[in-house]
Amino acid sequence: MIDGIANHADSPWAEDIASMRGHDEEIGAWRCVSVNDFPRLEYTMGEVRRAGERLAQFNLQYDANTLLAFQIAESFRQDHAYPMRRLRGELVGCRIALKLNGRTVSRLKHMPSIRRKLRKIPAGLNQIQDLGGCRTILPTVGDANRMAAEFAARTGHPISKIQDYNAAPKPGGYRSLHLMLRYGADNTDDAHKGRRIEAQFRSVTQHSWSTAVEAMGTLRGELMKAGEGAPDWLRLFELMSAELAMAERQPIAAHLPAQASRRAEIKDLDYKLGALATLENMRVAFRFADDIQPNPRPEYYLITYDNASREVRVDPKFNIASGLRDYAQLESDIRNNNSLNTVLVEASSVAQLKEAFPNYFLDVQLFSENLRNIVQGRDAREFTFIPPARVRPSDPEDPDPSWLRRTGRRQG
Repeated sequence: MIDGIANHADSPWAEDIASMRGHDEEIGAWRCVSVNDFPRLEYTMGEVRRAGERLAQFNLQYDANTLLAFQIAESFRQDHAYPMRRLRGELVGCRIALKLNGRTVSRLKHMPSIRRKLRKIPAGLNQIQDLGGCRTILPTVGDANRMAAEFAARTGHPISKIQDYNAAPKPGGYRSLHLMLRYGADNTDDAHKGRRIEAQFRSVTQHSWSTAVEAMGTLRGELMKAGEGAPDWLRLFELMSAELAMAERQPIAAHLPAQASRRAEIKDLDYKLGALATLENMRVAFRFADDIQPNPRPEYYLITYDNASREVRVDPKFNIASGLRDYAQLESDIRNNNSLNTVLVEASSVAQLKEAFPNYFLDVQLFSENLRNIVQGRDAREFTFIPPARVRPSDPEDPDPSWLRRTGRRQG
C-alpha cells in the first residue's frame, strides 16, 4: 500500500494505484498532501472579476489599483494549485491502471499568458479554463483517446467541455484532446470546489510538434503557439502538422494543399528559412544545468529561460508555498524584461520535467528528424516512445546565477 493513499481514497483509481509497483517517480503524485499546505482564495469572486477586467486593459497604468488587481489575480491563480495537484494524481492513476507508458505533469498558467487571454476572449478571469493545467503525453493518438475516454467516464469531477483537436486541428496545426474539468464532485465540501482545470492528452508525435513551435517562439520572442510570429515559420509548422497527422493516420485540414504540393512548399520554406540548421543549432547551443539531483526529491520546479543568453535555470521547490511565492515575485521582477520567461511546474523528476516540457530546454530532435525526412523525400515517422533525457556531465563548479538577477526596471 502506498504511503498516503488515503489522500486519494475517493478517487476511482485508488485501488488500482495501491497495488501498483515500479512507478516510483509517478507515485509521488499520489503521496499524501494536505489541503492546508496550499493557498486559498483571499478575495471574493466579485473582486476576482473586477481584477480581471483591469488586467485585460491594453494601456495598463501601474498604480495602487493595478497592484491590487495583480494581488487578487495571483491569489485566484494560486487557489488552483491544490485542485491541479489532485487532478494530476488522478490522471497518473488512470494511466497506470490502463498500463500505458507516458508522462503526466502540471503547471499553473503564468501571468502574461493570463493577461493575453483576457484581452482575446470575452470571458472573465474567473472563467478561464486553464489557469491550472495537466498534460499527459502518451505513445500514440489511440492511447491518448483511450485514456481521455476512460478518465471522462470515471472521474468524479464534472466535465464542462471536450475539445477534440485531433478530429479538427486548430488553425495553425495544433492537435491534441482537451477535457475542461470543474474540480470537486457534487457532494464535495472543499474550498477549492469549482476551480477549472484543463487536462490535455497528446501523443509523442503531437508533442514533438508543439515542442518545436514553442521552442522557436521562445527563441524568436514570438507567441507562435498563439499563431503570432513570422508567417513563413507559422506556415512551415502548419504544413508539418499535416505531415505528422498523416504519419499518425489522422485527419488533415481540408484547406491545406495535396501531399506533393505540401512537401514541395516545405522544402522551399526550409531552404528560405534555414529551418533545419536553425533547429539543430538551437538545440546544440542551448546550455542547462543537469546536476539538480537533491535528496529528498522536490516535486515542484521553477524554470526560468533567458532568451538573450540562452540559459535556463531550474530551481527545485520543496513545498508549494515557497514555489508560488517565488514564482509570483519572479514574474513581477521580469514584467518589463522581454528576454526572460518563467513557469512553475510540478513533476516527479528533472528527467521527467525535461521530457514533458522540453521547449524550455529547446530539445527539438524528434521534430527535426521528421522535417529532415520530408526535405529529403521520405515520409514522416510516427514516434511511439518518449525518448530518455540525454544528460550532459555537469560542470565541476556551481553555475553562476547572477544572470537571473538582471531584470527590467519596474513601473509604478
